[in-house]
Amino acid sequence: ADAADDGAPPPPPPLRRILYRADEATLGDACGDEEPLLYTGLTFLRAPLAEKLLELHGSAPLDATGYLGIDSGAAPLRLELWSDLLTPLCDAASEDDYVGGGSADDARSAAARRVLWR
Repeated sequence: ADAADDGAPPPPPPLRRILYRADEATLGDACGDEEPLLYTGLTFLRAPLAEKLLELHGSAPLDATGYLGIDSGAAPLRLELWSDLLTPLCDAASEDDYVGGGSADDARSAAARRVLWR
């Protein structure tokens, strides 16, 4: 039986990009005539994705985002859910833009983003 027969709701449309705190002009440019999907609540990650994120937490340079890496002597590294972890899942994301769009700690952010992209 296919998904339509089991009573489950259809999957959501693919996410094209994430615009964080975008003004109306930016939303208009990005969405054209379509209504933007606005997020204002919790984020649910399916088990396989959550497990993969937990696996990444144990590898350098991502280990510096938690106590395991910091206790081992790594300088702390800040990652954000939206811009660092969910952006590479968007259809409109490109590796060059994503890896190059890091925080103030550019070399370490770029290295972490390369790992996340893969």
